[in-house]
Amino acid sequence: MTVVKAYYKHVHGEAPLRLETPAHVDELVDGLLAEDYSHSVAALYVEGRVNAVGAPDHELLVAINNEDGDVGALRYMGGGGTYYSLGEAGGDKEITY
Repeated sequence: MTVVKAYYKHVHGEAPLRLETPAHVDELVDGLLAEDYSHSVAALYVEGRVNAVGAPDHELLVAINNEDGDVGALRYMGGGGTYYSLGEAGGDKEITY
């Protein structure tokens, strides 16, 4: 079974969220939507997937900003590249994560 660890609050440094089912992913998204802007980005890592020095060899960032009209973004780093979600900006504001 693949387990993904998610971090978006200070307490997750010691006890990350464990995502093992689609329901856990729903809980992560609901949790991010309930947070204020300072906790609107989650970093996700597949448990046990590390490089030669023991650090994760990948990272998925999930950013959700409910305060500015339900917007979000994804960024994946790994496999020799960095990839971003593509979409159109909504509203008149520029959002920076």
